[in-house]
Amino acid sequence: MKVIRLAITGAIVILVLATSCAAPAHKPPQEITSLLTETPLPTPLEDYSKFLPPRLAKDFYPNGFTRDKLLALIPQALNRTGPINKDETWQDVIRVSGDVEVQGGVTLTIEPGTVIFVSALSDDQKAGRTEDQDLYNPKKPPWDGTSRVTIEINGSLIACGTAEQPIIFTSDAIFPTTDDWGRLQFGGTGELKRIVVEYSRQMAISSSQVRIEQAILRNMMETIVIQGQGDELLTINPTITQSYIYNIGQFAITVRSGTPIITHNIIRPRQDPEDLNLPGFEYGGYSG
Repeated sequence: MKVIRLAITGAIVILVLATSCAAPAHKPPQEITSLLTETPLPTPLEDYSKFLPPRLAKDFYPNGFTRDKLLALIPQALNRTGPINKDETWQDVIRVSGDVEVQGGVTLTIEPGTVIFVSALSDDQKAGRTEDQDLYNPKKPPWDGTSRVTIEINGSLIACGTAEQPIIFTSDAIFPTTDDWGRLQFGGTGELKRIVVEYSRQMAISSSQVRIEQAILRNMMETIVIQGQGDELLTINPTITQSYIYNIGQFAITVRSGTPIITHNIIRPRQDPEDLNLPGFEYGGYSG
């Protein structure tokens, strides 16, 4: 198993890991067209910077949302749980009360502005696995899939928000923690842009066909884990770009398999001393 870990204690990290040449660190990326293809490079940082908070804030949401305003939407939510075996679209307000699997060949599309509440510390499917306590990480709670929701993508997930209408995945708890729900897990394909994901244990990726762009990932125990399938290593290269990852428990990005493309992200450690009491908040390091 290949695990690369980099411990950093600074206040801000610009993480650039890629298989191709990148612009020098002191210059912002520019939109450049190829003489051969005339295809522009990914959106310049200046465009997505408006999506980011002017300072770190655990309850910051784009477009003027607050935590209280979000929780007030729960009574409007449409409940979802169990397998999805045909194409489906989520919009407005969704509450996920149990494990959801988007099956192979099926596409789940999430409309801009959709808020997805995930049930905190409960799972009405109760079908997940459990693990023993990690003796090397005593503050990391044992994995209990019977009481943590997993949203598993074996088909395709298209979740593209906008600056005015981001897509938000969050806990339904009044006082959420970094272990409220399990994970957003990709074995299939995923296109995620202008989204907020928070209060879950991790986002697990075992596929090349995943692109995360201009996202806010925060208040999570492990954030992104790029891994194989079981003990099998995979040759995968998902893309994580122009995203803001902060207030994390252990490692922002852990690479256990493949050669992911990780470029132009802003990564910050936890900001508040009281966060040390949250589940999994122990190291404040990074892996990539």
